[in-house]
Amino acid sequence: MDQRLRQLIEEVCEYPQNSSQRRKAMNRLLAELQELPGLLRVSHPDYLEALNKTWEWVNKSICWEHPGFVNG
Repeated sequence: MDQRLRQLIEEVCEYPQNSSQRRKAMNRLLAELQELPGLLRVSHPDYLEALNKTWEWVNKSICWEHPGFVNG
């Protein structure tokens, strides 16, 4: 699973921030992340909004130059 996630992250980081290719790659990554065991799903009324904001942050931050991350 770790290797698959790394491959998807690398694919996301290959494309410019607002490109359709990056959006498609990000959608594949998010689909994989949502299937991870232990991901908490709750019925709180603000859950979906909080989850969406989290995914937005991931999209903006995933390619930061940082040890362990792919350069963007």
